[in-house]
Amino acid sequence: AMAPSPRDPHKTMACSETSVLVMYPPSLGAGLAPLEAKGLRLVGLRLVQGSVGATIAIAVRGVGAVAACHRAGLALGGSCVRSAATLEEALELTLEHFSSARELLSEGDLENLALPGPPRVPAQTGITIDLSELLIAPPGSPLSQLFCCALRVEGFVHVACPPRTVAVLRRLEELCAAWYTLPDDEKERDISDYGHVDRKFTGYRQGRYREQLEVRLETGGSVVPAPRLVEGLAAALEEALALLEAQGRSLMLHVAYDIGVDVKWFHGLLDSDDPRLGTAAADTGKDTGAADTGAAGTGAAGTRDADTGETFISSASPKVDKSGPALRHSLMRACRYVAGVRGVGGSTVLCDEHTDVGFLTLDAHANRPGLEVKRRADRQWIPIESEAEPSCERMAIMVGDTLERTSGGYYEATPHRVHAPSEGERIGLPFLLRGRSDAIIDTRGPKEAALKSGRVARLGAFETTTIKELPALEAAQSILHSWFRSAKVPQAA
Repeated sequence: AMAPSPRDPHKTMACSETSVLVMYPPSLGAGLAPLEAKGLRLVGLRLVQGSVGATIAIAVRGVGAVAACHRAGLALGGSCVRSAATLEEALELTLEHFSSARELLSEGDLENLALPGPPRVPAQTGITIDLSELLIAPPGSPLSQLFCCALRVEGFVHVACPPRTVAVLRRLEELCAAWYTLPDDEKERDISDYGHVDRKFTGYRQGRYREQLEVRLETGGSVVPAPRLVEGLAAALEEALALLEAQGRSLMLHVAYDIGVDVKWFHGLLDSDDPRLGTAAADTGKDTGAADTGAAGTGAAGTRDADTGETFISSASPKVDKSGPALRHSLMRACRYVAGVRGVGGSTVLCDEHTDVGFLTLDAHANRPGLEVKRRADRQWIPIESEAEPSCERMAIMVGDTLERTSGGYYEATPHRVHAPSEGERIGLPFLLRGRSDAIIDTRGPKEAALKSGRVARLGAFETTTIKELPALEAAQSILHSWFRSAKVPQAA
């Protein structure tokens, strides 16, 4: 046998690098495209106001990241503010623009850099986008690209709510708080038990750690269930549901463009349009053109939440009403959390880590802080509400399970949890934009269309799968992968 050749001391194994490219916002798409085309992972994004105006710093990781960022910067010309030509310059740029540098840098990077002082604390995202401007921005515009990039990197985006949205949600928050002050027996008489209506969960339920009212729009009607004991609450729920669904549908236009498909491709998976949605979008100046994944399991102890798995108290098995009204799939949960309640494992966490079923979650900042998200770039828990911030002035937009699955992981569902308020109560109003449970996902057409036009459609491989079948399909694939990994390799004779 031939002896192995001695290792060439001048050759080194390819290793992952982290580098930063700083550019003006209109050039974000042009700067990012060649980096993603080379398989580099986007791990950081910051909007910075400096002496030269607003700039965007993106951090990417992968083999050859430094050289790729440098070439991208040269190609941008005057639109590039800074790009590193060496690993040392890349590390300096990373430290300058990202306070969570220890999370962004790989172990190989850290070996080449001595970070003085205490470890840097991960910072809350600095990006807040004006929702009014985003809803009228053309898909693929700089603002659209900034929204989609931040959503993919951070896992969530802050948006500043239009004045009408703030007013609608604050009014709803006040009315929900008033309804929750009712005695338990009156709440149970006012709202039907939590159960199925039109094969969708709705109603009031009381869990170990929180109370929750789950409502949906009725097709051609009001809301189900419709509270009666607090005047104006049913109308406020209807207005908020229509408003947020209109906004969610509009946001999906930007997501579709970013994925590389026709901007209304996802609308074919949502509920049909509703006249109320156009009216609800009036404060944005734009007309806008929702996914049960099967029933949650039930047991003798009560009903299990489809997203969190929490068991809620119920005097009987959930009811199934087959003769009730036709409901839309998107929903709102009005959740009440109370200070002093000990949560999961005796902690202050009253809603444990979970991701939401659906495409997007629009979650208005509550009257008291408590919501945390796990940031995608560094897997750190980030509190995204502030005691000093008035409620409902901003919303957190988060990615749901259905978007992760249909995009083949290009977008990742956002893990989040809720802590007990420090005092009083917290009223959360998350809205979940869901698709039709029977909508068939066929990605062959959009993939072929993108290929013919020289683009890439970042979609999973589906032909006849319905939205409600997605979780079961993923579980089956996981079982198969585990079996193949554990299968023994036949030995040669």
